[in-house]
Amino acid sequence: MTDDGPGLTPSEERVRALLGQLKDGEPTTSRSLTVSILRTARWQSALRRVLRNTGAFAGGVHLPRDGVGIEE
Repeated sequence: MTDDGPGLTPSEERVRALLGQLKDGEPTTSRSLTVSILRTARWQSALRRVLRNTGAFAGGVHLPRDGVGIEE
């Protein structure tokens, strides 16, 4: 990225200002945020296994003209 140049649009200047604020700010930590993220990640992990197995089963099922069958 180059220094402020004459070719920046107002949107680009706004982005540059917001990124400058993020760069200068100190990161904050919150115990409740950490707990919330970990709880969500655990929930998604359990759901991911179920969805993966359901998808594997559905991938093995095909619909021939005479009804549902299992592909071998």
